[in-house]
Amino acid sequence: MRYENILINDRATLTSYVLDNDSELYVKARPTVLVFPGGGYAFCSSREAEQVALSFTNAGFNAFVLRYTCQKGYEEAFRDGLEAFKYIFERKEEYAINKLMICGFSAGAHLASTVASKSENKPDGLLLIYPPLEREFWRDMCPSCIDALDLIDEKYPKTFIVHASNDELVPVRNSYHLMEKLSNLNIEFEAHIFRNGGHGFSICNETIGQGDLQFNNHRNNSWVNLSISWIKEAIGTIEFYERTVLSIEDTPEILHERFDYFFDKPEAMEIINELYPGLYEENFDKDTKGFPLAGVLIYTRIVNLLDLNILAERLKKAI
Repeated sequence: MRYENILINDRATLTSYVLDNDSELYVKARPTVLVFPGGGYAFCSSREAEQVALSFTNAGFNAFVLRYTCQKGYEEAFRDGLEAFKYIFERKEEYAINKLMICGFSAGAHLASTVASKSENKPDGLLLIYPPLEREFWRDMCPSCIDALDLIDEKYPKTFIVHASNDELVPVRNSYHLMEKLSNLNIEFEAHIFRNGGHGFSICNETIGQGDLQFNNHRNNSWVNLSISWIKEAIGTIEFYERTVLSIEDTPEILHERFDYFFDKPEAMEIINELYPGLYEENFDKDTKGFPLAGVLIYTRIVNLLDLNILAERLKKAI
């Protein structure tokens, strides 16, 4: 995993949870979720940060967590959110990203919505968890906040919404108003309103709950898997390189030799290392060194029959 703490400016930190695309996996690109924790613009909640990111990486997605500026009003946090989204968007190829979404919790959902509305390049989707979007909610808590609901137009991304009907801090009507606005604009959405959970249940597991059964509710935790299936269905899933199904029997006879047969043949190893860098280092002290060279290549590299025929011809001349 590519784990980095990236300073996107002098205020905010972006943490990456980018999965390795080992050649054995044939992964070409992955959906990626940028997480904005909640905290009322007073702090960034750790309960809505790394554990959320890891829930998405466990599904094979990449994730990033933004710890944006707090206690300095909405505008500072908004600039951080915009810069973080732009940073990842401009590096989609570097991070092997095919779809980029923002997942926001509470204040982070407000931030996610405004970034999506105002960004030149739109997220492919939004996940808004107990979202307070209306200006009225923020009038006393964060007077600089704007009305995120008013910003929503027909260019707004597809949206996944989660809320608890007994949320006393952010009343569930906030999500009802959001759904009404999306429906009126014919914007696709999916919503899950749980009967229990209050506010701030995050991924609702034992660590998040810390003994509070309301926050350790397996029914509420289901929103994570529901959101993953929604992303795969409505937005996009992991892309793989096309893989030609080869068997060892399809390959030239010289490649049926055990890999370690070539170890004491310098000219042969020079060819193998040239065409497949790292193959020796990955296998020299493992049982796989006794496998047919063709098998090692088929199961650990992206290869086709033409590549293997070229390797075979060069090895024949070298041995």
